[in-house]
Amino acid sequence: MAVTFEPGFSPEFEKAKAGLLELRAEYAALLSEYDEMTGTVRANLESEYMMRIGRKEHQLFTLRIRIMEIRREIALYQAAKNRGEVLSREEVRAVIEKEFAEYRKQLAEQREKVRLAEELHFGKKLSAADSKAIKTLYHDLVKMLHPDVNPGLPPEAKNLWLKIAAAYRDWDWQELNVLADMAYDLLDRRKIKLRDPGTMEAILEQTAKLSEKIAEIRKKMNEMALRPPFCHEKLLSDPEAVRARRGELDELLEQAERHLDELETMRNELLGDGHAR
Repeated sequence: MAVTFEPGFSPEFEKAKAGLLELRAEYAALLSEYDEMTGTVRANLESEYMMRIGRKEHQLFTLRIRIMEIRREIALYQAAKNRGEVLSREEVRAVIEKEFAEYRKQLAEQREKVRLAEELHFGKKLSAADSKAIKTLYHDLVKMLHPDVNPGLPPEAKNLWLKIAAAYRDWDWQELNVLADMAYDLLDRRKIKLRDPGTMEAILEQTAKLSEKIAEIRKKMNEMALRPPFCHEKLLSDPEAVRARRGELDELLEQAERHLDELETMRNELLGDGHAR
């Protein structure tokens, strides 16, 4: 797959070619960092935040939804009383089910996040050495097989890369190691090497494309750093800040529970007055 260069190329050509190879290496490193950020780093941060703070936020959200539901029940019973009518509990529940369907969907999504966080937190974790080895392996595979880093690879190499990306995304480390062996075998058997661009024009074109891709991925990473769960990293690294936030949530939970008790008493009084069947 090697390319024969035009005779008489200049030092400027060699400099441009070296610059392109540096960009390929930089882009491969960024891709590895981005995939790690969107994979294991994101999941670990989400799990840690959920275990230390998010579960209390979920409890508070659940209570607030329940408070809104009972307020709505009270309003329905009171409106029926003002009209001299009597509502059945089934009628009221039907209204609540319909009006709060979206909130309940959000609650279900949050419960699933809590479950996944607990599963990751209490599950078997990789050692620091294993994590480093996997990160290094994946970085090597990106340099060898990622289509943007190595344009012009044969279809079998591209297909293998798709499987590697899927295994890394799914945290299937056993499969990743198997695929890595296949990748090394393929590159050795086919003698596949980084393609050298044949002309200055080709070098400049690839340099421009890679520079654009590098800028795009850096922008994505900077934007992600400002959003959850990445923006929680500073908070989670400060034990005092975590304690303060948990204290705030405990106070809000107590207030919400008291308010819920008051509303349930009001609702039960309306029911006791015969305003429901």
